[in-house]
Amino acid sequence: MKYSWDFVTEVCSGDEEFIVEVRFYGYYDSGVSWGPVENSYPEEGDDEFEIIRVRVYDDTRLRSTIVFDECTVKEQKIIEKLFLPLIESKDFEKEKKNCAQGL
Repeated sequence: MKYSWDFVTEVCSGDEEFIVEVRFYGYYDSGVSWGPVENSYPEEGDDEFEIIRVRVYDDTRLRSTIVFDECTVKEQKIIEKLFLPLIESKDFEKEKKNCAQGL
């Protein structure tokens, strides 16, 4: 089953707050472990992340919005270096299985 959803994560640094909008997508197949051996196969899946935009706030005022696809390659690499480790540290295993099972 293929899945895709967008989520938002928040990063604070001093007086600045960064709201990072991310698209999470991939697939999950729970496999088949019953029946004839020739019809069985293990579970498998793959995940990918894509930063959509970053909103930067000073206190509660929106200071700027950075649209990832509109950035130069150099700017994209800087944004990824700053935010992807935070995003990749999230545990989505339960959400993937729930999504694949239609929960």
